Amino acid sequence: MKHFSIFVLFLFFTSCATMFNKRSQEIRFITNEPTQLIVAKDTLTKIQAEHYVFVKRSRAPLPIQVQGDSISKKILLHSSNSIAYIANFIYPSILNIGIGWLVDHNSPKRYAYPSIVSIDLNQERDYYDFNALEDTKQLFKFTPLKLIGINNASVEIAYERTTGNDFSSQLMASWLLPVSLNSITDNPLPEIKGYRVAFEERFYFRKRAPHGPYFAIEIDYLKKEHYTRRGFVSPEYAEDYYYDYGTEEYMDSFLVKTNFIGRHVKFGYQKEFKKVFLDCYFGLGVRTRNVAHAKRFNPNDVLVSNRHFDLEYTRIKEGKTNTLNVPFNIRLGWRF
Repeated sequence: MKHFSIFVLFLFFTSCATMFNKRSQEIRFITNEPTQLIVAKDTLTKIQAEHYVFVKRSRAPLPIQVQGDSISKKILLHSSNSIAYIANFIYPSILNIGIGWLVDHNSPKRYAYPSIVSIDLNQERDYYDFNALEDTKQLFKFTPLKLIGINNASVEIAYERTTGNDFSSQLMASWLLPVSLNSITDNPLPEIKGYRVAFEERFYFRKRAPHGPYFAIEIDYLKKEHYTRRGFVSPEYAEDYYYDYGTEEYMDSFLVKTNFIGRHVKFGYQKEFKKVFLDCYFGLGVRTRNVAHAKRFNPNDVLVSNRHFDLEYTRIKEGKTNTLNVPFNIRLGWRF
């Protein structure tokens, strides 16, 4: 019985749509004039330009009739796979081995209608799956996960402004916090100081900016100072292939001064949920890093690298290096 219970829990927690999606969902309808809606066979009594309606999830298109003052329009609202269902494929399948997909495959909770539907009775197009009736010229954004970043934790804000139907420009600034997750137990504490700024140009290729999927080109600059403690040896021992310095190695606390310039190509998706925008992105680029040391016991001695892969060593080694960078994160935004 115990093993059976564990198996049932395993099935439950590996089927994201069944677990997280409710049987019904809320849709926000926005029209260009006060209207009355008939959703499936239910007639809404209120006549207004904005309606909030709960509907059951289904694969089948949802029939909608929009009745204006003198114009009526009938549409079929189509559903698609929900984010929770898609998560079955994004989440590593070593544990669930496709079980989540099997559980969710025939469930109506797999599907989702657009959370925002805008309808212009004067246009031939049936509907938009974003707020196309309200111009969004400016967005203020905040990156909450940066507060608990493994490296370079910071308070990060961004400002995006549309420059056309398909394009927008974004400025970002962040102030580094004194410690990050990977250095919270360091002795001495890193006492991080610095900032990061970035400029990004976006191209929205399926919907009007700033909605939907986009490609972007970004350039960013970081300046940072922090303390760390590492091992050093004199130059005559630095050629030892096995890094076995014995008593010749000593520990030193010193200041690391870093600046870098990054160039990235990014892909993202920005979606409005009521009054909040969710901006998810990932990218690929090259970061040119320039590192210098200060307050060292002997500036001529050589920094020791561990025998195995030492990521921290590559970050604090003096000199100029180019490294591959993969930025990804989630931002929350507000229209103003």
